[in-house]
Amino acid sequence: TIAGLGTDTFRQSITTATEIYGAFNCYFQEGIMNSWSEALNVATGALTISNRYLTATEDTSSLEHIPFDKAVDPKGYLSEIVKRSHYIHTDDNVVEYFKRVESPNGEVNYEPMLPQSYRLGDIVKIQLLFQTVSVERNAQRKMLAILRAVTLLDGSFKPKKTVVVVEAPLRLKRKVGHNFGDKSSSAKSTHEDELLDKRI
Repeated sequence: TIAGLGTDTFRQSITTATEIYGAFNCYFQEGIMNSWSEALNVATGALTISNRYLTATEDTSSLEHIPFDKAVDPKGYLSEIVKRSHYIHTDDNVVEYFKRVESPNGEVNYEPMLPQSYRLGDIVKIQLLFQTVSVERNAQRKMLAILRAVTLLDGSFKPKKTVVVVEAPLRLKRKVGHNFGDKSSSAKSTHEDELLDKRI
């Protein structure tokens, strides 16, 4: 569960997510889509995002298994499950982790980092996708917010408050993460710098 502590950027992201739910709701017949209240807490403005390590083969169009990262499956237990079951680890199950690194001359790059390196109080950017799935034993569907990437923007704050920036895509499929070594555009750098300036 993530929250933006009342920031305008996060509120706009929640609005966009609600609009995406509305688009899905219009696509299906009335009454098919379940309420999105279990993922979105309107009272607190918090959003529940998750991802699964495995997907049943009958629930995915991709049969390509993506090997587990050592940081995710250090002892190979999940890989063993894949070998003896109808579950696989697809590209949609992969969550990528990055940190924003700025050089002395102002150039911004994104480098991979271990998921256990994040700490309470970090300012991060979240990338996610939205997907509808069938609800077991009936014809209804529900929308899921699926975590795809986490980028550390600033880890210098003490663990008092955490500001989370959600980047909600308007498409179901999109680029995830960052190309290693790519420099962000000046507009993107300016935007993220503005976010970092909103410190509490």
